[in-house]
Amino acid sequence: MGIGLQGIDRGKYFLACKTHKRDKAGAQMELERSLTRLKTDHFDLYQLHHLVRPSEVKEVFASDVPWKSSSKPETKVKSNT
Repeated sequence: MGIGLQGIDRGKYFLACKTHKRDKAGAQMELERSLTRLKTDHFDLYQLHHLVRPSEVKEVFASDVPWKSSSKPETKVKSNT
C-alpha cells in the first residue's frame, strides 16, 4: 500500500494502523515498522487491537506508551484521542 500512496499528497488521505502489543517497546516497534512499510512519517489513527479483558484496558492506559500525549512536537500519530 505504501508504494501505491507515493506521489499522493499526504493531506488527501486518512491513514490508520493497529497494534496487538500492550507494552511501550512492543507498540513502538510495531509503529516504526508500519511507518516504514507504508512509507509515511505519521498515522492519523493508531488503534489498540483486540482489547478483551478489563485488565488489558487498565494496562494500556496505565503505562507509558507511544499513543499517549507527547510533549514532543514531532509526533508520529496525529490524533491520540
